[in-house]
Amino acid sequence: DRRLADYYFDVNQMPEAEELYRQIRANSHASDVKVTYRLAETLIREGKFTDGNKLLDDDVLSKRPQDSKALVLRSVALLSQGKPNDALTVLKDVLSRDGSDTDALFYRASALLALNQNLDQAARDLLAVRDSKSGNGPTAEAQLNSRMLLAQVYRQSRRYSEAAADYEDAIRKFPGIPGLRADYADYLLWLVDVQQHLAPSDEGATAFAVKSVGAEDRLRKLLDDSAKAFPNIVVWAVLDGRLAQA
Repeated sequence: DRRLADYYFDVNQMPEAEELYRQIRANSHASDVKVTYRLAETLIREGKFTDGNKLLDDDVLSKRPQDSKALVLRSVALLSQGKPNDALTVLKDVLSRDGSDTDALFYRASALLALNQNLDQAARDLLAVRDSKSGNGPTAEAQLNSRMLLAQVYRQSRRYSEAAADYEDAIRKFPGIPGLRADYADYLLWLVDVQQHLAPSDEGATAFAVKSVGAEDRLRKLLDDSAKAFPNIVVWAVLDGRLAQA
């Protein structure tokens, strides 16, 4: 059953999803390329890179060598194997034909972040994903992932206030996701620790960028709001205790 297979995929039960997708393909008279894509992605998530790439080659790329979805999945396999340069080569090919492909933009940003290269381009890619209004624009999950990755890009670029603003905008858009709040809290706690280790006389650009965030005040407000919104989750108290010890 396709819906059950998709459910297993969504909850990250990949062996069960793989088994059902294989059954669907075996029982179908006509090949459904969407099932092929999903099975290939499942195999990649399981770390079965050879099987996933072979499936893409045999069922898709041998017939349509420029199939964007299959090529993006190949780039995901390369990124998962720690080969961001190779992934960039594949994604360059995809984006040369469609510069607005949101999946390709997201994974190009992921590759650039992994390489710590051209982070301004990575930020532009993720802003394009976030703001896409096309009919084939990103799902809500993809939008959330792009925002969280954008915050990481800003952090790596020492654009600390922009990272905080991105997290807060994401929380306003996705208020019901505790993990997003916890990720932001970890970031703010890190900034609090960095600020405490700055020399009082430090007036350099990095010190200014750190201090301008107001991380401690933001963190206290975040933890208070999160404890009210999700009172049964203990992580807020844990983070509050870490802040008190900082």
